[in-house]
Amino acid sequence: MASEQTNQAIATARELIAAGKKAAAEGDVIIAQRRLVSRHWECRGTRPAPVQKPQRKPDPPEYVLTSTDYDNAKAVMTMMKLVQIGKSGSLRAAACRDVGMRIDELRHNRNEAQWRDILHRECGLSPRRAYELMAIATGAKPLDQLRTKTSARVEKHLEKAAA
Repeated sequence: MASEQTNQAIATARELIAAGKKAAAEGDVIIAQRRLVSRHWECRGTRPAPVQKPQRKPDPPEYVLTSTDYDNAKAVMTMMKLVQIGKSGSLRAAACRDVGMRIDELRHNRNEAQWRDILHRECGLSPRRAYELMAIATGAKPLDQLRTKTSARVEKHLEKAAA
């Protein structure tokens, strides 16, 4: 009786193994069919959207902002938005002067590379624009003079582009 049970168990195990192999073969067929179906773009001439590569995180800054520097940087960003959307000329000029003073405060006790990095990362400004704003704040160059130079530069650029 024990040998009969052993033989039945072996037969059942063999049946299960055979069923597993059959299911695996059917699964391979299904996978192969799905691969053919998933390449539908080859027939239509379109390709699927490319997979985006993960963006590399920027390196951490080599400077430390004090709370005053942080406040100055945020104020610069806010006032530059005010300069862009402001309708009153006097309000925009006052905002430019204030931005220039705050940029000058950010520049104290920093080397040129750190200052440029702060301008770029925290304020979203180029050094050229920062120097212009500081010149407006100190009164070295009036705002009207900078505007005329800028408009002349833009006109020259547009003439070159049209030619």
